Amino acid sequence: LICLAIQRPNAPTRDDLNADGSVDQQDVDTLLHNYFGAGPGDVNLDGIFNSSDLVAVFAAGKYETGATDTLWSQGDWDCDGEFTTRDLVLAFSMNAYIRA
Repeated sequence: LICLAIQRPNAPTRDDLNADGSVDQQDVDTLLHNYFGAGPGDVNLDGIFNSSDLVAVFAAGKYETGATDTLWSQGDWDCDGEFTTRDLVLAFSMNAYIRA
């Protein structure tokens, strides 16, 4: 739901989880890290970004389809509504991927 809030022009202040005055990607990061112990890519929220997460997002079938209703759990980690290469770059740039 926080991704939907980011996409709205006047998101409610209740969605400003880091209290910086704006609802943006930093609020997503705050939610994931502080409440779930997770980060971009960790779609099953087990605290580990690994092949299980990649299998899940590619199985959702949204990668590079142009669909604009993609959920965070389906690979939209930058909250723009799409699962694209940008999302993969975001997740891998955090250096959190763990090989099995």
